[in-house]
Formats: sequence, structure tokens, C-alpha cells
Amino acid sequence: MIGNKWDIILKDLYKTHEYNLLIAKVKKLYQQQHVLPDKNKVFKALENTDYNDVKVVILGQDPYPNKEDAMGLAFSVNTDRRIPGSLKNIFKKLSEEYNINNKTGNLEPWTKQGVLLLNTILTVKEGLPLSHKNIGWQLLTDYIIIKLNERQKPIVFLLFGTNAHEKQKLITATQHLCIKTSHPSNLGYTKEGKDFISFQKAEIFKKTNNFLIKNNIKPINWNL
Repeated sequence: MIGNKWDIILKDLYKTHEYNLLIAKVKKLYQQQHVLPDKNKVFKALENTDYNDVKVVILGQDPYPNKEDAMGLAFSVNTDRRIPGSLKNIFKKLSEEYNINNKTGNLEPWTKQGVLLLNTILTVKEGLPLSHKNIGWQLLTDYIIIKLNERQKPIVFLLFGTNAHEKQKLITATQHLCIKTSHPSNLGYTKEGKDFISFQKAEIFKKTNNFLIKNNIKPINWNL
């Protein structure tokens, strides 16, 4: 249980056989391997940003595969940690768009303003990226996106990289905005495709805030 409105939003999913199988599988994995993040941080993205408060969704892939960095929020690390490559490039973009120079990689202040930092896969085996991609987390994370899509109040979905792009098919309501770019990793930073712009060239954060303002929603202060 999350402990906020998400529990009401997800209650039908909680009752399904598939979801209960997933949770049983995850519990077993925690007993058998070194799984990240800590058990009490698996649902941190939902705990930090309640359903009605979501203004922006940033979709990540899976948690960082090392204990010091995995903390339950996509792209975020603990305050005292070195800033990873993808997050460095996100900050580089912020610096270009807003002249903001964030020094910490802890993105929790964003979550308190309505930025849902959601990985599509919520756990990982320590040291092995994408090791839990086939255990079934997409059942939950797809359901979350579908439920956000049903909301009347507009949301900005930031889809970075091909894994996140796949979720665009779940976002059908016209009141929302999808911004599709390449992944902010060093490998993806300058990549372009036929239906997405490179992370390097996209005006992501200004476009997000302009959309929120246009819809009478308080914009995000990206300063940390």
C-alpha cells in the first residue's frame, strides 16, 4: 500500500491475480538476491507525488544498479552522491534553458511540486541493469500511466529514450502534452529519430512550464 490517493486509483489492480503474482515474485527476489532499491523505497515515486498532484511525469527505465545511488526515484541520487551522466545532461539542459546550475542530484524537491519520477521497472538486481525487465513491473507502471491519462487536469509527459517512447500509445487524451526526445545518457544525447528530437536540441523544461502556465497550473521551480 502507498498510503495516499494512489491506493484508491490502483485498488482494482491490487485485486488481480497478476498483480499479486508480481508482488509475490518481488518478495521472493528480495529474499534470494541483492535487490535495489531498499524494500521501503520501491514505491517512493508514488509516495512522494500523489495522484491529484501530478503535473509532470518523467519516465525512467530501472533503478541505478548500485546501492549508493538507487533511491526509488527515476534519475535521482542521494544528496552526497556524484551526479551520474544522464542527470548531468539533464542539468546541462536546465542550465541552457534557465541558467540554473544544480549542484545536487537529489531530485526530491521536484517530486514535492508535482513531478512524478517514475521508472517503468521498479527494481533491479545489484550490479545488473535491466535484470528485472521481465518480472512484470510494466503491469503496474502501464496502469499508472493509463490512470493518469484519464485525468481531466492536463499533465506533461516527458518521454526520454525508446523505452519511454513505447508508453506514448497509452497517452491518448488530448489535454495532455507528450515531449519525446532521445535519452539524456551520453550515448543518446545527440540521437534523432523520425518521430523524436535529440535531447540536446529539445527545449524541454521551458516547454513544460509554458504548457502548465497556459493551463493555469503553477510551473515547476527546477532549482534544487
